[in-house]
Amino acid sequence: ITPNGAETVPLCDIPDPSQDIALSVQAAKQIVSTGPEIVIVTLGENGVAYANPNEAGHIPARKSEVVDSTGAGDALTAGVIFGLANELSLDEAMRLGVTAASLTLRSRESVVPELTPDLLYEHLIV
Repeated sequence: ITPNGAETVPLCDIPDPSQDIALSVQAAKQIVSTGPEIVIVTLGENGVAYANPNEAGHIPARKSEVVDSTGAGDALTAGVIFGLANELSLDEAMRLGVTAASLTLRSRESVVPELTPDLLYEHLIV
């Protein structure tokens, strides 16, 4: 699941973790403990916190001009799924997802027309 920071509050009974990276990772871990296989907490300009039963972490957002946010969440999810389908670790898949979202934020289109695996790897957030 992919809640934003505020949406984790009723799921975890914690304060909104949107501005607190450690608390965001904790929220992702708590939600995973209730059943979902992967949790991605979206934090806007602070990136994402993520967890599965075996690992958890945070990927910062790339600082860039936002042209249009339409499609950024879908790009994040698509990048993560692409990475997992290609047997990358969750951390590596998350980096692809955040990179795809970052590229989408800089585009006027909701789907970046030139988005390819090569473009993702060229701009990969490491």
